[in-house]
Amino acid sequence: MASNVDVLIVFYNSSNFIGPLLHSLRAVSIPITAYFLDNNSSDGTAEKLAREIPNLPFPTFLFRARSNQGFARGINLLSRQGKGDYIFVLNPDTEVESGCLEKLVAKAESDPAIGISEARQSPREHPKAVDPSTGETTWCSGAAALIRREAFEQVGRFVERRARMCGAV
Repeated sequence: MASNVDVLIVFYNSSNFIGPLLHSLRAVSIPITAYFLDNNSSDGTAEKLAREIPNLPFPTFLFRARSNQGFARGINLLSRQGKGDYIFVLNPDTEVESGCLEKLVAKAESDPAIGISEARQSPREHPKAVDPSTGETTWCSGAAALIRREAFEQVGRFVERRARMCGAV
């Protein structure tokens, strides 16, 4: 197993999800360090996180943005804080099932060519084509994905540009 996994979570008005999320992370049995970014929430998310952090059984760091940085930039900012061999990108409205992160790390450790592994999502999985013999797919959701740090840095992290769509004129 890797010496450490950095859990990266970007929060925005996520106060209602904090309890179940942190409860699920307490059950992780491998070494993790959590890095949280509050993206200028107005619902007390940052304050609630600050109250909960001292009760967590793993090192946790909370950063607060003065404006909403967006998901990609938020994850990139957090990724620069840690040194773990793996980055576990997680949405704040997620609950990690017991053993999930451990299985993702074991799978990644079994094959150095694996750059990213996505956790299955329930009750609704994002629809995609998956090769049944290899488990490979053409894309992964950022809701719950383990990324090998080396691969993340080689591809230049997440693209931070925001595209704006507008209707026909």
